[in-house]
Amino acid sequence: MDDDQDGDGWLLAQDCDDTDPAIHPNQDDLADGVDQDCDGVMDEDSAAEGALAFSELFPVIRSKTTDYDDFLELYLSVPLGLSGWTLQVGDDVSVLEERREAPGSWALLCSAGLAARVPECGVVVEPWPPLSRLEDSLVLEVEGRPIASIAWDASWGLSSHGLQADLLSLLAGGEVQELAAWCEAEPSPGRENLACSP
Repeated sequence: MDDDQDGDGWLLAQDCDDTDPAIHPNQDDLADGVDQDCDGVMDEDSAAEGALAFSELFPVIRSKTTDYDDFLELYLSVPLGLSGWTLQVGDDVSVLEERREAPGSWALLCSAGLAARVPECGVVVEPWPPLSRLEDSLVLEVEGRPIASIAWDASWGLSSHGLQADLLSLLAGGEVQELAAWCEAEPSPGRENLACSP
């Protein structure tokens, strides 16, 4: 039996897809939701700071019972696969697992429990990090490089509602680190944000 079925020079034991000669270790990883270099991390070579941004913040409210109490949403200016990326909240680090059929402009990050109930959850975060609505910060990284971050404090009002980043700011690649770029919103997971009223 041939140990290199796709003829790319990598043996079956080293090649994560021995049916495709474009997928093997040392291959460039393209922005397509496929792990071409077999390192367990998708699209890291195409990820640059600012390529994506947090677009909805709905850390859990224990008194509520809606399915969307516990999720984060990302806007991606370039469709990127997110498997193998990490989410850091304080000292807690969680790993992302892609479950979307294909990368798109929006990615909904959920716990495994929420993903089992809500089909829009395309990226599972394990373990789900403890998030505070009063004051917290998030950093999304790939191979130790920060790609997106957000921080909030009590003035953001997350103790009583969720927030959505202004669509126009997101589309323009604008800064969404400040509260002025966000507005109170009902959850719209995995769907285009609204433009916040001035």
